[in-house]
Amino acid sequence: MGLIEQMDALPEDSNEGLELLRVYRMIDDMANRKANIPESWMVNYLQKNYPKNPDIQRQLMAHFTYAMTYVDPDLSMFDKK
Repeated sequence: MGLIEQMDALPEDSNEGLELLRVYRMIDDMANRKANIPESWMVNYLQKNYPKNPDIQRQLMAHFTYAMTYVDPDLSMFDKK
């Protein structure tokens, strides 16, 4: 389950939901990004979902780190109307 799905599955007033929203905002807003926040979340996500594949974890983390450095995504399609 990805970040958006995790957020959607939680009650609106949950602390975990607020933490995921913070990660989402740090991914979405390159101008105000604090990369350590989404990178920390991603490390935990990869360890949970690929526990026996440290090589895959490293490769995916390298891609994510690159994206956090150079990509300004448009995630507006996930905004609730």
